[in-house]
Amino acid sequence: MRPVGTLAILVTCLVACSKPVPGDTNSHPPDPPPHDEKATTMTDFDPTSPTAWQQAEAIAATAAKGTLEKRSDALPFMFMADDPAAVLVHKGRVVREKGGKVAGEYLRDLGIIEGKGPKIEDVLFVLFALDAWPPIKEVPKEAYVHAPDNPAQADVTAQVDFDGVTAHVTLVYFLGEPALPQHGSGAGNIGGMDPDFKPKLVRPAARCTLTIPKTGDPAWKIEKLNIGG
Repeated sequence: MRPVGTLAILVTCLVACSKPVPGDTNSHPPDPPPHDEKATTMTDFDPTSPTAWQQAEAIAATAAKGTLEKRSDALPFMFMADDPAAVLVHKGRVVREKGGKVAGEYLRDLGIIEGKGPKIEDVLFVLFALDAWPPIKEVPKEAYVHAPDNPAQADVTAQVDFDGVTAHVTLVYFLGEPALPQHGSGAGNIGGMDPDFKPKLVRPAARCTLTIPKTGDPAWKIEKLNIGG
């Protein structure tokens, strides 16, 4: 029979050895709680579903600071935030790429070619959110003409058109102040024949068109022209 004293010492040793020793690198901390995968995974992509928006917001929160706010029902799943100012979750992930190609692909997915996509105000927000402005150098990239309530500028205000095969987002930028056109032989002859002739002022401008085809990459095209001022 083992002495009682020896047994007591053995039990005490076992209890003491089971406790982690301070500074012991071999001791293991408790496992962290399981990660909630659902918080950053989209399983619902229906833009009319509140659950889909909640899932998208959780994903957007991983890439933004501040309170997130839905921009528009017409722009799933676009959120406004503090930093950055806008975050887009598309196809279950935060869209980090920028430019006209990315914006055009998103708008195409929304059905803009068939006229099912967002209207011009929301389209302009997409260009802002994805820094998808045309490569204009002469003036600030957000200095395009947008005066939908001014009939005199109906031809130059920002607009969207589509035909079921292609969609276009058109922005016009004025590149200078109104001025008299350069005099050619025709203008001189007309002015010489009619002393009351008064040439109209024109403004140098750039018409920028983001073409969104049904297949292929969307891209900007810039056309320089003079517009009656």
